[in-house]
Amino acid sequence: MLAAAFAALALAAAACSGTGGGEPTTSAPLASSPPAPTTAPLPPTSAPAPPTTPGGITPTDVAAWVATWKGALQQVADDLSAAVRAARARDLDALRDALGSIPGDTQEAIAKLGDPTTAPGGLGEDVRGVELLLNQATAAARRLKDDCLGTPGVACMTDVAELVGMVAQLMHALQPLGVNIEFHVGG
Repeated sequence: MLAAAFAALALAAAACSGTGGGEPTTSAPLASSPPAPTTAPLPPTSAPAPPTTPGGITPTDVAAWVATWKGALQQVADDLSAAVRAARARDLDALRDALGSIPGDTQEAIAKLGDPTTAPGGLGEDVRGVELLLNQATAAARRLKDDCLGTPGVACMTDVAELVGMVAQLMHALQPLGVNIEFHVGG
């Protein structure tokens, strides 16, 4: 499809660059133009075809980058999921354990994500968004710990709802990165 678009673009350029002001569309130039666009543009388009992101980054490069941090982010997802499930079940011991893991695991995930300016394929803004959400989830987990492990009340329920919201936002933020992180917050 990309080769066809280049061929059409080459045909349009050949027709428009005709002989200075005359009718650019005649049957003769169109008949002789197709062989040149199909042979000339194909080698350049077939060479850059594997890179699908700016800067010549291939899907393999992005997959290798994702592999460096996916496990750490899955651990955060597991922690957040465990915290939500424990809060819903009113299991304070499980909640305490899950909340205790979130700050360290989110920091590890952020460290493994690395500097957003070095993210491949122009994904830096997406990485910044994920980092922001991870930091917000850490703050929400700290509030949840303060509000739910003592005498749970309305603030605890609000904090749990906020944490569930963070999970949804993280799932949405991860979509452009092409990574499947599983959250298990269901009842």
